[in-house]
Amino acid sequence: MWYRWAAPDKPWTGLTIKMSKSEEELFKTCTIITLGNGKRSRFWKDNWLNGKAPIDIAPACFRLARRKNHPVACALQGRRWMRGLRRMNTEEQLRQFVDLWSQLQGVQLQESEDTLMEIRIFRKIFSKISIRCSVCRDFSGS
Repeated sequence: MWYRWAAPDKPWTGLTIKMSKSEEELFKTCTIITLGNGKRSRFWKDNWLNGKAPIDIAPACFRLARRKNHPVACALQGRRWMRGLRRMNTEEQLRQFVDLWSQLQGVQLQESEDTLMEIRIFRKIFSKISIRCSVCRDFSGS
């Protein structure tokens, strides 16, 4: 995840790298995203909306969503983030949808790129954890 932000021109940036749920949560907790043009931030999973990720605001809607890794710019265009949400059938899903929709009303994309700020100690901790997890996965055969 870090390389998607720190080294977007590197060839491995577009590769899908499997991360555990705890690794993703650590990354989200230790970083702050400032939305620019919305081309780098993922709509559902990155903390770009008032410091939160839409998946955390509306998890029931996320489960129904069709495109879960679209960039913000793509998801907002033509309200693509709503695709799949026609299947809502509970009060909780509707309540979360309205909450998310209302927070999205103030979003304005800019010409500048999205930026990621890290909490100072993040890179050291995350690098060590990622290395350990990778080594453990290699030895366990998964």
